[in-house]
Amino acid sequence: MNTVSVIIPLFNKRLYFEACLDALLNQTVKPSEIIVVDDGSTDGSLDFAHEQAARFENEPIAYRVIEREHLGVSAALNVGLDNATSTYVTRVDADDLVASRWLETLLSQDIAHKPVNLRCLHQRVPEHADLASVARLVNEQSAEDDTFSVLEISSGNVLYGRLFAEIDTNLMSACGMLYVREELLRFDMRFCENLSHTEDLLFNATLFAHNTPSILINEPLYFYRQVRQSLSKAPVSLFLPI
Repeated sequence: MNTVSVIIPLFNKRLYFEACLDALLNQTVKPSEIIVVDDGSTDGSLDFAHEQAARFENEPIAYRVIEREHLGVSAALNVGLDNATSTYVTRVDADDLVASRWLETLLSQDIAHKPVNLRCLHQRVPEHADLASVARLVNEQSAEDDTFSVLEISSGNVLYGRLFAEIDTNLMSACGMLYVREELLRFDMRFCENLSHTEDLLFNATLFAHNTPSILINEPLYFYRQVRQSLSKAPVSLFLPI
């Protein structure tokens, strides 16, 4: 059975972090572990993260909080990679949400006996979005569009070309994407700690250059909350319209 480690880089997102955890606990197929890496928060996020451990006592999810000084999101993500133990590893930002079928949908597309990277679409949602509004949005989109399915299986070389030649912005983000951990270890994949932005772009481009295959799912399952101080995380064109 394929398992999933979710890395949550946390820095001063106390206002939204609970909803993020709610979305992960609400998964129809649950992650095997959640690794919260607090990057020196000063707004109570760290204390709150520790308090949430009680919610996982009766869940089949290993929940860990790692404390570190503030060195930036890339360094926090690398700590998460160092501590992940599952078949797949993924990034979920503390102010974002995922559909309840996120992991179930991605893992159902996996190739038997040979895990591959799995990618879904993103969609922007307002800052005040919650699980109920996201669920309604998913249901409405499913009713209106019956084409949601596997988009394609592509080699890394093809994806690398699309990323730069075609400027396929959906390939720029690491959020909500399932990466084969053994492949990341094999190629010594790290997030560049010298970058304060576009760390995902460089990470994906480097992985694609190794020609690792990916399955692309033509369905929005990851929801990027439009928080003012987070608007620089990715280009607007990465997302479907609201």
